[in-house]
Amino acid sequence: MSQYRLSDVTWVIIETTNICNMTCSYCPKSLDELNHRKIGTDVFSKETFLKIIDYFPNLPNLRYVSFTDFNEFFQTPELTTFYLPELKKRGLPYAIFSNGSVAPKNIEYYAEHQPVNLVVGLQTITESQYYLTNRLEKVSWDDYIKNVAKLIKFFYENCQNTLISIEIAINETNDLYHKFTKSVSNKHIPSESEQITYLPKFIKNLSKLTNIKFEYGSRKGRIDSQRVVAKTADGRIVFGLKAFSDITKFYDNIPVNNDPICFTDSLTFDVNGKVKMCCIDFRNSTEFADASKEDMASVFSKYLSLVDEMRSKGSRFDGCKNCKGYKSEGEKLLSLRKNYYPRIVKKYPFVRNIRNFLFK
Repeated sequence: MSQYRLSDVTWVIIETTNICNMTCSYCPKSLDELNHRKIGTDVFSKETFLKIIDYFPNLPNLRYVSFTDFNEFFQTPELTTFYLPELKKRGLPYAIFSNGSVAPKNIEYYAEHQPVNLVVGLQTITESQYYLTNRLEKVSWDDYIKNVAKLIKFFYENCQNTLISIEIAINETNDLYHKFTKSVSNKHIPSESEQITYLPKFIKNLSKLTNIKFEYGSRKGRIDSQRVVAKTADGRIVFGLKAFSDITKFYDNIPVNNDPICFTDSLTFDVNGKVKMCCIDFRNSTEFADASKEDMASVFSKYLSLVDEMRSKGSRFDGCKNCKGYKSEGEKLLSLRKNYYPRIVKKYPFVRNIRNFLFK
């Protein structure tokens, strides 16, 4: 019997489209071979969408459905006439991930069915950063930031139950560059100290555009690893620093002594209905099922089994080798069930250190 159960699944990602109007340095989908301009434009099948969400009553602890992963949410056709209304009929909460550049159609709908989270991947907070990273070819920085301000202002004033998380990109060193392809130049990702320096001017400008007051202060963000550097007094808007690693090395750097724990509590459906284990698996290397062809009970049964395998034996997917779900052959011999403790580690992180000491 599976130790990982349907009750452990707390969120599900559905990529409603693969379309994005930006080419950002921080996003792996900006790579030439992954960009929708190269591989074609897709929108999620309505039939498959209904098939998936009709299964969600089997997930008793589902906190929300997440839209969208590496693409622009507000560019999905019929968001407010089909996809979101179908969630509303079923009483399913949802979260939005957007780059803030697209004005939502039928924006008044979001006041009627409010998202749990609105995550704005703003990331560039100065005009020079904006143009340096080639985010939009025909939109000026002033127009872009005004659109972002309108988006934030609407959701703050009309969606009282929505946490607005504004993510600002940083690198963990002061010299991180991304090399995308042979035809694309290196892109600079600002350091934390650089972003903190520019933050006051950016906050002042955004406050003027939205007529919303912000204050500085550190606390946990939408996720524990996100450090909040500014927020509103009521905590409904937070500005968090989000660290990025070199995406060109993500699948190449396999740690020698990696902690073999996978904390996954979600799965992802890409725009074609293919199911993968991990939301950051932009190469679909952890793909294990096809929702357009398979029964949903079978899809989730496979998922539960694969998570059990990851945690007790090690991942079968190459894409996990640079992540916490991977075990070397030597580690597998010692693991047995000793490493099946993700819930305990989430609550008591020191348990991981004890495990490493006993079974290193």
